[in-house]
Amino acid sequence: MTLGWPGGQTLRRPAPSSSPPLSTRLSWVWAAWTVAERYEKWFGTVPGSVEIDVRPGGAWRATMPDGEVMTGSYGDVVDRQRLVTLTDWPGREPSVMDMRFADIDGGTRVEISQTCSSAEECEGAKAGSEMLLTWCGDYLAAN
Repeated sequence: MTLGWPGGQTLRRPAPSSSPPLSTRLSWVWAAWTVAERYEKWFGTVPGSVEIDVRPGGAWRATMPDGEVMTGSYGDVVDRQRLVTLTDWPGREPSVMDMRFADIDGGTRVEISQTCSSAEECEGAKAGSEMLLTWCGDYLAAN
């Protein structure tokens, strides 16, 4: 699937990455992605560095252990259903990550799709999405 992008650039969307069904309630999974104190525990950021304003157009910011400061914003936000994040990258358009959340038999499924500009970038985006789903799943299983 391809998506149009401002400036005429065509971006490719890799095959979605899906979590195995998590045996955790949807409200807890949603909070792991949208509550700063929970997000920083599984994402590996510097404690206390995560700032998030989860609403369309709201900003987010996180400092990684190596000192890198990541920033971005939120696109579409539908409570416990959809979360679209944009990550800022110097010198290029933001990357877009579209997360879909579904309540399934008392558990939760999360699906992530990302935009990218090349097949190589799509491979990296898919691997990164799978890593995020694993980290979040491990955090939820332990808490």
